Amino acid sequence: MKKLTSVLLALTFAFSALCTQTLANPRFNDVPTAHWASSYIAALADGGLVQGYGGGKFGPDDTLNIDQMATIICNAKGYYGDSGNAYWGYDAVEHCINDLYCLPSHGSIIAANYSVPCSRELAVYMMTKALGSDGTAKANVSLTAKDIPDYALISLEYAPTILKAYQLGLINGKDDKGTFDPKANLTRAEVCTVLYRAGFTTAVEKPETDKPSTGMSTVDIYNELVSWGHWRQWSPSGNPSGKSGTLYNTKQEYGNIEVSVGSTGGISITMKEYDSSFLLKDELWLAAGEPGGPDFRDENGKIAVVSAFSYESRQLVKEILTMAFPNDIDEVYGALLAVMRQEIYEDPGINAPAALRWIDGRTYRCVLSDSGCVEIFIGAPGDKTPYDASMGEASVPKNFKYASHFGIGSDLNTYYELWRG
Repeated sequence: MKKLTSVLLALTFAFSALCTQTLANPRFNDVPTAHWASSYIAALADGGLVQGYGGGKFGPDDTLNIDQMATIICNAKGYYGDSGNAYWGYDAVEHCINDLYCLPSHGSIIAANYSVPCSRELAVYMMTKALGSDGTAKANVSLTAKDIPDYALISLEYAPTILKAYQLGLINGKDDKGTFDPKANLTRAEVCTVLYRAGFTTAVEKPETDKPSTGMSTVDIYNELVSWGHWRQWSPSGNPSGKSGTLYNTKQEYGNIEVSVGSTGGISITMKEYDSSFLLKDELWLAAGEPGGPDFRDENGKIAVVSAFSYESRQLVKEILTMAFPNDIDEVYGALLAVMRQEIYEDPGINAPAALRWIDGRTYRCVLSDSGCVEIFIGAPGDKTPYDASMGEASVPKNFKYASHFGIGSDLNTYYELWRG
């Protein structure tokens, strides 16, 4: 039997090498510093993702109910329902069933059906399906069902996802053989361990919808860009008035960046590494004799394409983001870099690296698409509709290998010097 190699994520190794991790001031009196999961429990408690019972008790060996598991997942995703249902767990359970698709229905959403112990197979299924992994844990995609001795005992609807959890490094079983024990109940300490390794330690704060935006309005941002002198509205495309609502960058050093204003008052920014329309715009502008058209040629008159992922291009985008999010630009721009590094998957409706925030009184959404673009959406001030719509969708996160237009597999972090910020 092939020995599992995921890093030190034993769910029940009560006295593993992790015992050496200590905390100077343990938060809970029933979680001593020598406890194998003390650092994980402390991290999630500090982040507000889990809570104790009061009186200094956490109950690391206690089991979680299904509604409690659903609540933790919703806190990690930033979902806070407001149905007003008398059953305290209704909103979280309903969201996990109907929106995140990570909880098979157990009947009517009432305490009798969901305030019951959550099995290991269901708990791991829910966390893997809804949250995935941020890539921190050591993955081993070569693992197969044969590497899990009791794989045949796992319910059919959960089995593929449980295997994925092993492959992602979220779990590695109860012993050195990789035994899963699917029908047993996952303890509170074990849940903290899986969440920590998945990269979820902090509860997303409930958006303050009544907090006004401090950023510029959509119209003001658009007009400010026009005043910079290197943005052109597209006219050779058949719109002689030049009022297309989309601005195209005309400076070679910034590459192919487009800024559009939508009918709902939001702003979309598209950062393209390369596409055929990039060259087409240049040719059409020149053919139309348009003064001030894009200057994408080198000193020899040849097309010289500059990626919109470059450092200079990112700084241009950062200036635009600063107009919309003046108080939170570090967080907003940091999320852009994290998306380009394929580190975060916040948008439940996107199966690619993405950031989704309600921040500074407006929606912020950033996606690295498999078409080779970074797509950014800035909502109109005070309009939370785009944020809520994205939170209501669900998709399984995935990584994809980025291939540049040079025809090689590229490491984004190196190729575009993301370490430069």
